[in-house]
Amino acid sequence: MTPQLATPALRTLRQVWAVGRITFAEAVRRKVFVVLGVSAAVILILSPMLPSDGTAPGRIRLVITVCSMTTALVSMLVMLLVGASSLAEEIESKRIYWPATKPVSRSAYLAGKYLGVLLLGGALILAMGVVTVVFVRLAAWQMTGREAEDLGESVLTARVEELPERIGGREVAELVNLDAAAGADEVREMEKAELVRPGLALPYVFSAGPDLRRERKVRFRLRAFSGINAAFALRLKTRDPRTGDWKGGENAIWVTAGAATDFTVPTGMISPEGLIEVRVENTGPEPVRLRRSDGLVLAAPAGPFEWNLVKWLALLFCRAALLGAVVVGGSAFLSFPVTTLLGGAVWLGGYLSGFALAVVSSGRHLISAAAESSSTDRAFSSLVALVCRMLPDFSHYSASRALADSQAISVVMIASAMLWLVVVRGGVFVVVGLVGYRRRELGA
Repeated sequence: MTPQLATPALRTLRQVWAVGRITFAEAVRRKVFVVLGVSAAVILILSPMLPSDGTAPGRIRLVITVCSMTTALVSMLVMLLVGASSLAEEIESKRIYWPATKPVSRSAYLAGKYLGVLLLGGALILAMGVVTVVFVRLAAWQMTGREAEDLGESVLTARVEELPERIGGREVAELVNLDAAAGADEVREMEKAELVRPGLALPYVFSAGPDLRRERKVRFRLRAFSGINAAFALRLKTRDPRTGDWKGGENAIWVTAGAATDFTVPTGMISPEGLIEVRVENTGPEPVRLRRSDGLVLAAPAGPFEWNLVKWLALLFCRAALLGAVVVGGSAFLSFPVTTLLGGAVWLGGYLSGFALAVVSSGRHLISAAAESSSTDRAFSSLVALVCRMLPDFSHYSASRALADSQAISVVMIASAMLWLVVVRGGVFVVVGLVGYRRRELGA
């Protein structure tokens, strides 16, 4: 690149950085930022004092849940309020005239405002992430002996769920699927599940990698279904690779429908070929449904809690960056109240879009089945479905439950959030704001 071409680009970058730095400094001094920051600090300090289930993992999970919810809520509110007022108040109070007299293009000025809001959100998310680590480690430090050892293996170690290599066999020839006369949705679900009737057992075969063999124990996660809030009595046994006998499972494990229940077996149960065999026995009176996708999975270690938290913070920053693009782009040609409402609508719509789309899809099926359905009703439902699809799906990129349940957050999810939330949708709002800002008469 020649110096003649590089100089304007470098000058623009310096202008963007200067505006972003000033925006960040002004935002930190704003009362709304101070109030929200103090409120978040109070909630985080009180989180270890909240009641839990009485177990050490339960107390740590409660701290993680409260800290993650507080971080997400405060960061979004800061991005919404500070971002919506970063440019709108300058235009309404006529303070925009001073930078307008400087040799700064409107594109660089708007980009600098967005950069300043991103710096503010990133600094807040990072600070609250550090506080979360401190509180979690302090709560874990108070545990001693067996509790501390269990915490290190369960809550403070992120784990990735690995599917079994093989499910079923000759021992479960009597296993059947659910009645094919059930609803279409239930039939599709049960095509990937097994129904374990009382007195029967479902065997699994898992592959244990070299990293897992170095662990003290092998951890599994069990999820049972069939009915709402139902409880099942299950017994789990593992095959001894030396003798071939099934061992363990003297006492039944009570599992709540849909809830994940962890249990461990010694690494000595891994065969020389790197396989471990587990079977789930139904000792209760009711049949149990075990899905092939997550009925019984191997919870392999995938790094410490801190690394999982960093990935969760990256997901949160992607959502904050999109919200910042919405409010900064909207403030370029809208007033502060309207921009705040727009940002709030996108924020809430991002969490409700999946649910709303499911409701609209059900309504469209009913409309199609109705004999007197009009084209207007069908067109309206299609329009609402289109709006729902245009909204970002924040629930797909939240992963707060995965963080509290020590489930490893995928790097692929972070890359997807960066692409679809920040680059695609955020870029659209920035471009729209830039076009509106260029055509706006600042004196109007």
